[in-house]
Amino acid sequence: MVSVRSVYTAPGSLSYHDLPWIIEHREDRCTLCGQCAAFCQFKALSVMGKSLLVFPEMCHGCGGCVAVCPAGAVGVAT
Repeated sequence: MVSVRSVYTAPGSLSYHDLPWIIEHREDRCTLCGQCAAFCQFKALSVMGKSLLVFPEMCHGCGGCVAVCPAGAVGVAT
């Protein structure tokens, strides 16, 4: 499981390690369909080959990727 902490903050104000919620990518559930990456207007997710790349510094914490994932591979942990 890959965890990424994120929420929208001003650039440079916080490290993503300091933020209050975590986006989790469950590699065992991911089908690499790309719906999460297509939804993200901030380009925080990208499917490259056989991998989902997560760019935590780009994430604004909207949770849209969680809502559109049909496999439940993207979630929020607190």
